[in-house]
Amino acid sequence: MTLSRDDILAALQNDWGAYPARFHRLSAPSRAAELKRQGYRRFADLLAHIISWWRDALKTIPLLLTDPDYRPPEIDVDTFNAWAIATFRAVGEPSVVEAFDDTRQALIDLVGGLPEQAFQDERIAWRLEIEVVGHLKEHDLKQP
Repeated sequence: MTLSRDDILAALQNDWGAYPARFHRLSAPSRAAELKRQGYRRFADLLAHIISWWRDALKTIPLLLTDPDYRPPEIDVDTFNAWAIATFRAVGEPSVVEAFDDTRQALIDLVGGLPEQAFQDERIAWRLEIEVVGHLKEHDLKQP
């Protein structure tokens, strides 16, 4: 499935844009259950995970666009995720939410500025799908 620019932008603007507010609308027990279900101690840790993958995509996608031979380095997912959480460990939730919004906006800007052929490049399309839509499915909030 190839997602269009509009699909990616809608997910970033609408779904991800509302994500922190949706989480905070959950009751305290539901928030705790949601974090436990997803394997995070704090909401800031969950956001740190997403931010870090998005930041990696922000670096990688332009390289994929400009160099057809570029192959991103292999990433050990568990190590990367542990690093992401450790990076934000001492940061309070309001600042992490701000970083989440800033990174989300940078991704919106990147996607909005990509040439149409970028969405036909399987490497770029896959990266956008996994980071934006796939991550949204993976971290969807279960409403009580």
